Formats: sequence, structure tokens, C-alpha cells
Amino acid sequence: MKFSTAAIIVITLTTTTLALAASIPIRMPKGPVKPDSYIIKLKSGANLEDHIESITRISTQNPGSKFLVTYRYQILNGYSVYATGTPLSCILICSEVDYVEADVTTSSDNDVHHVNERDVAESDDIAVEMEDEDDPVGLKARVTGQEVMVFIIATGVFTSHNSLSGDEIDEFGQLVPRVAPGPGFGYRYSTLGDEDGLGTFLAGLAIGIGYSVAPTAMAISLKVCKSHLNVRSINILKAIEYAYKQFQKTPELLTIVLITANLRYSQAINDAITLATNHGLYVVVAAGDGRMDASFSSPASAPGAITVGAVDCFHNFLSISNYGPLVDVFADGFNAQSAWIGRVDAINSLTGTGPAAARVASILADALHRAENKQLTPAQILRKMQDNAAPVVKGQPEGTRNYLAQVGW
Repeated sequence: MKFSTAAIIVITLTTTTLALAASIPIRMPKGPVKPDSYIIKLKSGANLEDHIESITRISTQNPGSKFLVTYRYQILNGYSVYATGTPLSCILICSEVDYVEADVTTSSDNDVHHVNERDVAESDDIAVEMEDEDDPVGLKARVTGQEVMVFIIATGVFTSHNSLSGDEIDEFGQLVPRVAPGPGFGYRYSTLGDEDGLGTFLAGLAIGIGYSVAPTAMAISLKVCKSHLNVRSINILKAIEYAYKQFQKTPELLTIVLITANLRYSQAINDAITLATNHGLYVVVAAGDGRMDASFSSPASAPGAITVGAVDCFHNFLSISNYGPLVDVFADGFNAQSAWIGRVDAINSLTGTGPAAARVASILADALHRAENKQLTPAQILRKMQDNAAPVVKGQPEGTRNYLAQVGW
């Protein structure tokens, strides 16, 4: 029997450093993927650093192969990596690996529908990438006097928009924005501001004066893409990890994560959200605009998340909205008006489950300001939201709830 040189190298090296198992398949969600880019989740109890060291040692002894770790995930006990050749083969037969998932590329909010776009221009605020800094936006200092924080995972935010101003005055006599730019994930952005518009729009609906029911809440923008038309699962996962770590540092600060991107089903994203919500982080996600059952999408299918579908102002189910038993509540997502980029008073109108999810994040922030809700877990807060919803949604597919989220509970 003949063996290739590569096969001999795999067997010789891995038996001295790694426990072997039958090769596991790479999970390949439908849609485009980033070549050679993967999310690796280890089993509970496996030592992440020992595993990475072992694969690195194998990689150095196999010229021409690739093993470049790009991020470590505390929330998953895993990491993202560029890997080819022998290192990838070793990962796939390592018994301490739970699963390997390809890095999916898709659109944020699937297909945001611009109804009346105007006043669009590039934001000119400048920031730098700060992925690994401890508390780079001064989150600990913001706890005093501020009870609810919203992490907005999207395209960045134009923080100078009038609707996002606060009541504090800086040393130059200017109002301090209630949105701070957090890290950017995935690129060396020239700006952590919003060059697309969607992130600013979502911020307006979530906490903006004149658009939100929680205009005293604060927000941190986590930029995961320059354009909502191109976002990667790895970058969303990095942002979830970052928000989770910040929440761990300030657990007394009630914290919401808003995600409107929707990809094909991702076990890694769902696992991260499940762990985060189990530890008290509130997560609101868009059901997606794919006209399909939300169980095929992530993070819409994540256990623990509040998954939001869209209706029009007459409570009619929007045909573009994803549906099914995983959609927890609905909100108005038709021709929603909110803040935009280009001018401090710019506005725009969009349709989709993204605007609907931002409205529910606002409703949740308003609810968390009430003393009777502050101790509720994410599961309890969802039940209370549904108990206080109006059963008025019409025209939704069979098996989909008819709950319209309400304010003031």
C-alpha cells in the first residue's frame, strides 16, 4: 500500500502532539465563503493555547501550508484561522475539535430596501481600529447615571448626527454624542464612522431623539463591514465576543446587542449568542429579509435571541420578512424613517426586518429602565415582551406568531 508524503507527515507529527479521531467534515453553509478561512470550535475542557501551539508546530514543519490564527474566541473556546494543507488536515482529525465552519460572506440585513434615499455623503469622522484594547470607549466610566447600553453591530455610526446627541457638554461647549465608536472588525478601516448609512439608521431607531422610545440610552458602534452588502460571519462573531467581554467587565450595566445582519445558518454564531444570553446579555436580531423560514438563517435562529419580523403600519406581514416559529415578535419595518449620514440632520427611509429589530431594541431599552424589569433574565424579558404584545399581525405564514411588540411594559 502506498502513502503520500503529506499523509505520512500528518500521521507522524500528530501522533506526538494531538489525539487523533475520525476526520470531521467542514460545515459549509450555503452561499459564498471566504477561501481558506474557518471558525474552529474546541470541545468543552480542551486547552485552546495548547491546541494552537500543536498545530503551529506542525505548520512550521510543512513549508507551503498555511496556519494563521486571526482571532481567539473566549465565548466559544475556539478561534478563527486561515488554514491550508497539513495544518487543516490535522485540525479535521483532532479529537478535541468540536466542529469546523467555513467563513460565510453575505449581506447585512440581506437586502435593505431604500425607499427615499437622500442627503447621502461620506462621513468624515476619523478613528482607529482598537480590537484588543481594554475598555477603549470608556465603558466603565459610562455606567454611572446610564442604565442601558446598546451595542450596534453594523456599518459604523455617524455619531455627530443631531438625533444622537446627549445632554453633556464637552470642553469645547459641544454636546457629547450618546454613541461612541468601538472597534472595527475585519479591516483596517480609514474611519470607524459610517460610510454606508445603515448603522446610523439603526442607531437612530434604537436610541435616537425623535425616532426611538429610549432616547436616554447610550450605544457603542461595532463596525463589521464597510458596506451592508458585504459582511462576514467571522467579523460578526468577533463583535459578539467583544460585546460579551465588555459586558463581563460591567455586569451592572444592562446591555443589549443589536444585530441586523443575517447569514445562512451558522452554528458558531448561534452558539456564541446562546452562551452570551445565558450569562445575561440581551440580544435582538432581525429575522432577515430572505422570504424563508428563519430557522435557515443566523443569528435569526439563535436560541436566546429575540428574533424580530417585519410588518407594515397596518400590521400586515411584510412579504420580504423571514417567518416561522423562531420569529418571536414583529414590529413596523415598512418605510421606517431615521437618521442618515452626510449631514447632522440627514434622514432616510428604509424597509425590512432590520428597522423592525432596531425598534424592538428601543422598546427593550425602554423596558429595562423600569425597576421591575432590571432583574429579569433574557428568557424572562422575552416572555414578558410576548405577554404584553398585541396579537394583531395579519397575513403571516402558518406556524408564525402574530405578536406585535408594544411599548410601556
